Amino acid sequence: MKSILTFLILLSVMGGVGADYMEQKCIYNRVGSYITSVYSGDLDGDGLNEIFAGTSDGVVMNLPYGNCKIRWGPEWQYIQTGSDKGEILEMRVSDLENDGKNELIVAANSREDNKEEIILGNRGKGVIALDGHNDIKWRVDLDNPVYFVKAMDIDNDGNLDIVALTNKDLISATIYVLDNEEK
Repeated sequence: MKSILTFLILLSVMGGVGADYMEQKCIYNRVGSYITSVYSGDLDGDGLNEIFAGTSDGVVMNLPYGNCKIRWGPEWQYIQTGSDKGEILEMRVSDLENDGKNELIVAANSREDNKEEIILGNRGKGVIALDGHNDIKWRVDLDNPVYFVKAMDIDNDGNLDIVALTNKDLISATIYVLDNEEK
């Protein structure tokens, strides 16, 4: 039995010597604020997923995947302004209005709204939906800071609902389901 076990261990070690390793495709080095959240989804509807990165100082970046071996950087950035810039905690891509256009849903510690078609959760204890003209479509005030948002059809009515998780001092949490019309 010892010889069989020794043979199996030796065989597994020898097999690992010639193993293939993952090749690095794209490298993005960031100096200053650190990346706190990464998500991939098809925001522009071209059938290819984009890579989104959120930072500790409230920046959301779109990093296109392609020829990135020479220099890889953001295609666009959404930068929060004001003194209450917050850490990006969570991101999702979804067609909230069933209009064929995906929106980027972002949960952050705090926020200033200036960007079209972004849904933001914030330490201001609410969820805000922005339309394509930088106007607030609706706002819902919740009991505590929002740490997670996601769009899904909870009640199977064909319309996406927004699920938001609030958390108070990491002690108590509340899950909200909003029907995408402020209810």
